[in-house]
Amino acid sequence: MLKIVPFKKEHIEQIETRYHFPDTAKVAFTSDNSMVAYTGMMGNKIFALGGVYQLWQGVAEAFFIMSSHAYDKPLTAAKYSRAMLDYIQEQNDYNRLQASVNCKDEDAIRFIGWLGFENEGLMRKFGLDGTDYYRYARVQ
Repeated sequence: MLKIVPFKKEHIEQIETRYHFPDTAKVAFTSDNSMVAYTGMMGNKIFALGGVYQLWQGVAEAFFIMSSHAYDKPLTAAKYSRAMLDYIQEQNDYNRLQASVNCKDEDAIRFIGWLGFENEGLMRKFGLDGTDYYRYARVQ
């Protein structure tokens, strides 16, 4: 059963991902006090992390970090993500949530669309490794 808990800085160190998660990215996730985030736990393992960074009043940047375990339960991951985003957006009165998605990640592109985000365009060489990303937004 998935349990939702407030995000703690050590969660970013403990999550097991399918990809290399650079230390510079980990520092970025733990150094900002404007972040509203939650951790999904399955037993004693981190299932997923997600939340937003407020950019300014009414606008925030959303993020999701799925553990390697989350891919085994995609429906659970999707429900967690949608419920978390809906709650954060409503509680903080955000009229715009935006997110960046790697152009090559077809699963993430389908997922962000399912969450109600729309593609706003290409961000060339945006990734840490110089890869292209799409900018998505969910505007209410």
